[in-house]
Amino acid sequence: MMKTDEGAVAKGDIVIRSEQEVFGELDALCGSPGYIHVLAYLSYRDNLISYDGQMTNEDMAASYVPERTIRTEFSTLMGLMLKHPIDFSVPTPPDMQELVDKTEGLLGELHSCLNEPMFEGIKQTVTAQQGGPPNRRDRQPFSARRRTKGADLLRR
Repeated sequence: MMKTDEGAVAKGDIVIRSEQEVFGELDALCGSPGYIHVLAYLSYRDNLISYDGQMTNEDMAASYVPERTIRTEFSTLMGLMLKHPIDFSVPTPPDMQELVDKTEGLLGELHSCLNEPMFEGIKQTVTAQQGGPPNRRDRQPFSARRRTKGADLLRR
C-alpha cells in the first residue's frame, strides 16, 4: 500500500482516492450545466413504480435494483447541486448519459471510500484473532468452576 501525492492510496494497480477527493469531484459534477435534468432523470428512473390495476408486492419488488440511487445519495446530489447556480440548459443525450455515468461511478467510489475503514477494522480483528481465543478457564462462563460455585450457592 502506497500513498500518492493527492492523498489517494495505491493498492497494486488500484488507486483508492480519499473520500474528500471523490466528494470534491462529485461536488464539481453537480455544478455542471444542466445537472438538474440528471437529478430529474435519476429520480424518475429510480423512484417510479409502474403497475397495471392495483399495485402488488411483485410490482414493488420488480422496482428494486441494487444499483438504484437511494434517498441519501439523491439528497447529497441535490445538496451539492444547490451549492452552485442552477443552469437549466438541457444537456444533449450523449452529455446527459456521460453525467449520469460519472455520477453513478463517483457514488460507487464514494461508497468504497466510506467502507474502507470498516474493512480495515475487520481485517485487524481477524488478524488479532488468528491466534485463537485465550485459553483461560476464568473467562469461560460455563466452566466447571463456575458451575460448582453456582451449585454451592443453591445448596445454602
